[in-house]
Amino acid sequence: MARAFLSYRLFLCLFFCLALFPVSVSAQPDRVPPIKAVYGFDREFPPFSYEVDGKPAGFEVELLLAALEGRNVDLQMVPMDWQRVQLDLSGGSIQLTSGMARTPQREMLYDFSQLPTAPLKVRLYTRNENRVGNVIQLRGKAVAVQEGSLYERILQEFGGLNIKTYPSEHQGLRALAQGDVDAFGGADKTATYYIDKLGLANVSPVGTPLDVTQIYFAITPEQPELKKRLDEGLWELMENGGYVQLFRKWFVRDLSQEHVDRLVKAASTALINAYAPYSQNPKGAAVLGASGTIYTGVNVENSQPSLTGSALRVAIHNAISNGETVLRGVVSVDSQGNILTPAGDDLQVLFEFGQEVLVITRPGADRMRVANILEMMPYPYGATPPPLPRRQ
Repeated sequence: MARAFLSYRLFLCLFFCLALFPVSVSAQPDRVPPIKAVYGFDREFPPFSYEVDGKPAGFEVELLLAALEGRNVDLQMVPMDWQRVQLDLSGGSIQLTSGMARTPQREMLYDFSQLPTAPLKVRLYTRNENRVGNVIQLRGKAVAVQEGSLYERILQEFGGLNIKTYPSEHQGLRALAQGDVDAFGGADKTATYYIDKLGLANVSPVGTPLDVTQIYFAITPEQPELKKRLDEGLWELMENGGYVQLFRKWFVRDLSQEHVDRLVKAASTALINAYAPYSQNPKGAAVLGASGTIYTGVNVENSQPSLTGSALRVAIHNAISNGETVLRGVVSVDSQGNILTPAGDDLQVLFEFGQEVLVITRPGADRMRVANILEMMPYPYGATPPPLPRRQ
């Protein structure tokens, strides 16, 4: 009887151990093998991805690390040229890359993150003494572009251009500065980086952008769990402000107190020209362009409210009509000297021309705030977060 009772106790002990074993594994995620992924990045795509002293650097590099932090992904980073990145991602030897625009052809090969990493404008650049208004004026001319890039395809679609391909964007820009080609086509933020770094003072953007798009993380379709964890991390960064912090670090030039004072003074001075017979509430606005020039605007009312132009929109249009398509800072004021927070329509217009722009507001009587427009638009890419699982 004692032996039978002992066997029964051993059986119960064994039963409970086996029953509790799966719970103990799932409750300790560090025992689950991590997802192993190789991130192949374009080594010559600053400020998005590049190398500094042999180490990965750039906005997208830091964004990826922040998004995957604590998500049990063993990530290896490998610098490559862009052509090799695309081949290796298709072949499966790398599982992840960044800086890729979505096209129908690419969507057949890769999965993409739900959120883009950043906006990208494809622009033309010429030497200052040979400025042109648009790409049509370059028919028959030599235009440099990075080989295998989205920009090369865009230029090919225009037709009539003598396209010269180069392994990297900085080589194409050097060719333009040296007079080997008549123009260069490429990404605005990367071109700006190289123009400053290489001291190409005789090169500048011209005309309207050739294309406005977004760039994404691209993931091999064989790694759906990697994509899921990346998407969850990107949405979390968008919601907790981490994305805006990184964006400001890499792309936004802060306004000095002198800039703020000049903008407020210019907007206040412009008030005298406001046309506000219906509201009797004149308003003024000022916009600082990348060149350092300040453009002003006033509200222009109409008996049909939908035709009324706000002071900020008039100022933005003034800047754009003068060729200033990169904006740095804005402010709006009323006749009582109050600094106004832009309305939603104004923010949307402003976002079109400058995701890097800073907006001067005064949330309190004695406190002025300079906020990036991304801080004022919760989901600037026109999306709402999916019901992704949250970490416990």
